[in-house]
Amino acid sequence: MVLVLKEIFILFVGIVSGFEIACIIREESEDRE
Repeated sequence: MVLVLKEIFILFVGIVSGFEIACIIREESEDRE
């Protein structure tokens, strides 16, 4: 059970960090235009 929670936590952190990176890239591309 602990391993399952750990995998879900890692997956959630990966999604959140990926979403933040996507937002940063989008803001940078908007500033360039």
